[in-house]
Amino acid sequence: MVTMEEQYLTLELEKAVEWMAGFAGRGLVSYIIPIPPADLLNVFANGSKLSVHRRAFWSEDRGVTFVGIGAALEYNAQGDRRFQETEEWYQQVIHHAVKNRIIYGTGPLMIGGFSFSDKVQSVGEWQHFPSAGFFIPRYLFTEKDDQAWLTINMHLRSGFSKDEMLNRLKNDLQILLFSQEKQDTPDLKILQKVSDHREDWLQAAREIIDRIRAGHVDKVVLSRTLNIILNKILEPAILLKKLYANRTYGFVFAIEREGDCFLGATPERLVKRDGEHLYVDCLAGTDRRGRTAAEDEAIGQSLLQDSKNLAEHRFVVESIIETMQAFCETISAPGYPRLVKTESVQHLYTPVRGQMKKTASLFEVIGALHPTPAMGGSPRERALAMIGELEPHERGWYAAPVGWTDGFQYGDFAVGIRSVLLSGQKLRLFAGCGIVKDSKPDQEYEETEMKFRPILRALEGVLHV
Repeated sequence: MVTMEEQYLTLELEKAVEWMAGFAGRGLVSYIIPIPPADLLNVFANGSKLSVHRRAFWSEDRGVTFVGIGAALEYNAQGDRRFQETEEWYQQVIHHAVKNRIIYGTGPLMIGGFSFSDKVQSVGEWQHFPSAGFFIPRYLFTEKDDQAWLTINMHLRSGFSKDEMLNRLKNDLQILLFSQEKQDTPDLKILQKVSDHREDWLQAAREIIDRIRAGHVDKVVLSRTLNIILNKILEPAILLKKLYANRTYGFVFAIEREGDCFLGATPERLVKRDGEHLYVDCLAGTDRRGRTAAEDEAIGQSLLQDSKNLAEHRFVVESIIETMQAFCETISAPGYPRLVKTESVQHLYTPVRGQMKKTASLFEVIGALHPTPAMGGSPRERALAMIGELEPHERGWYAAPVGWTDGFQYGDFAVGIRSVLLSGQKLRLFAGCGIVKDSKPDQEYEETEMKFRPILRALEGVLHV
């Protein structure tokens, strides 16, 4: 039996095809339809049933949620001009795009991310994730404040068949919105779990501390990996659902390219643009969660008074404020951090706010901020050189900007931490910590163990479906 929702969608799709037909051959066309709220995690999962090579999920705690299926247009860039080139391409698209209305987070929205460094290998595990990789979804589902919209983005050729297009839209959206096939992987097991060699990592941390004390560098963020091989292919949507169910603070994201998926539950925003306002989060300084409420409170209060963590945090805040001065008329930040508690750890947190200069752009700010001292170290170039020397793995999109912009003075980018690269039966988890002169390598190693927990807990939930 056809439901009222299906009848409504069919009528709206007929209107969309008629309206879009009038702009065939004139560039990207976006048609926005109000729809009832849907299970967007299920929509993401159903995207695997279509012949698409791009999927995306984005959810901000108490904010907006997106799902993007398929690519109407996409853009990749390499090299040190990747931020500028991505923005230039997108502005051209926005300038020529036709829209039936303008609503926050709808229309020809672009979603994707950048790699940690400006170059990534064209072969190997990150081969499908270039140094800049973005797409405008063919179907974009947006939910905010109990309201929902569907955007259809199309690049139409003159003379296209309206009947064929309508049938394709009805078929695709029937699958995406109304298919309820169960998604699980019975009897899923871990065949192998291999971490970086502990002593090698500790030796690298000791080498960094020695160089800091010798005056070569102030801070270096050292990361490590955990590699897991499963007995079966794991559909990204299954792990994503567990991450979303376990979320406590921040963002849950997934970017799928050519079947490989980078996903995570990050507590850290890099930068948000809301009109002329910029919002940047400073997270630096970490400790564990307690087993009881009283223990958790005591650990948090100790973190708020710990000189080593406070110094590390203060340095990140000062560095970010200094960077933002080139793009902002005014900047404000509280004088003392507060706590942010995630599922597995608690952080020192300071929000920084800025009023943008009229000449500034979101991607300029992203390029200037990345990597912050919380992700790379300081001085930046020396720290990055040391990371390249001492880390045996390529970071890819780990610890790099992941997010979206709609081209109408809105956009939000998080830092891709508490994350995993999923490729078929293989998972590679990433975690890092800031090494400063007073760091104790064994304690820093344990901190990275805590930062693996969000992904491991989600995976454990999948193993017991």
